[in-house]
Amino acid sequence: MARIRLEDIAAHSGVSIATVSRVLNKPEMVSLNTRNQVLHSIDTLGHPHPNRFNESSRPRMGIIVAQLTNPIFAHFASSFASIASAHGLIPHITCEYPGSGHEAALVESMAHPPYQGVVFVSGHHSDSTSELQIYKKLQQRRFPFVVVNGPLKGVPSFTTDDKAGINLAITHLAQLGHKRIGLINGDEKYYPAAIKKREFLSACSKYKMKEYQVFSTLYSAEAGGQAALEAVKQGMTGLIFASDLMAVGALSSLRDAGFNIPEDVSIIGYDGWDITSELNPPLTTIQQSVDSICEQAFKTLVSLINGDTLLTHSLMFSPLLVTRSSTGVAPQRL
Repeated sequence: MARIRLEDIAAHSGVSIATVSRVLNKPEMVSLNTRNQVLHSIDTLGHPHPNRFNESSRPRMGIIVAQLTNPIFAHFASSFASIASAHGLIPHITCEYPGSGHEAALVESMAHPPYQGVVFVSGHHSDSTSELQIYKKLQQRRFPFVVVNGPLKGVPSFTTDDKAGINLAITHLAQLGHKRIGLINGDEKYYPAAIKKREFLSACSKYKMKEYQVFSTLYSAEAGGQAALEAVKQGMTGLIFASDLMAVGALSSLRDAGFNIPEDVSIIGYDGWDITSELNPPLTTIQQSVDSICEQAFKTLVSLINGDTLLTHSLMFSPLLVTRSSTGVAPQRL
């Protein structure tokens, strides 16, 4: 087999020999689009020097999520990984836990080649009480990154419109005749939870609900189940959960306690897991546009990688109410 020369790769990819050399030796100096163009030619022609260009030097993208035990975060990670792979980046998925300090160590391991950029999903930026030094360091280094689920000054952010999501849920329950509604929420130090609480209180007042209350707890099935029992004990007939995970726990706990769903109490989840359609009963939920969020966030990250340092926009994505059998007409009560 004839040796493949740099000249051959350059001719095939339509770039200069110098550009091919930079892709092989200093990929961080070449734009992502050009780099992918050269990599495609290398794969097509069969470059014979794996010692000069191997998998460890291929451009990577860091994906840091809050956790992977909650399916919504796994969905974000999977979607980002799929998009990154399709664009020639090797995705590196890892998780951290807000308040643990672990995020800083993860960032330090990624803020240099072959990593080209990082996306944070519900990281410390989503915690209103958290220190933001690690993000400031990245900005000072001009290292490309974007954030999801929470704002960060001077950094492109992408999130679900939680105000609209809560309005969809309350409107749905109001149309079914519910006048006693509870929100099973997460810790309001996190921006999404704080927004949900504010909008819940505002919308319940607008709809002139007889009773409405926020029950703050952990984002877990067990915590959701316990909070649901307390809410029903206090007379709530419609419950909105800040996550599908919490709602799944409520379905189990309420059923074990002898309640019928939706005859005794209606339940609405939040996130839109695929599996919620298979629950008993199938769960009404507020569905996040995860794939659209990931596509736009990745597009912006690529622009930052390619040198557009002026991007600081924030985009919100409209959620969708998916109506199923866990919500029904409010029970008649005095």
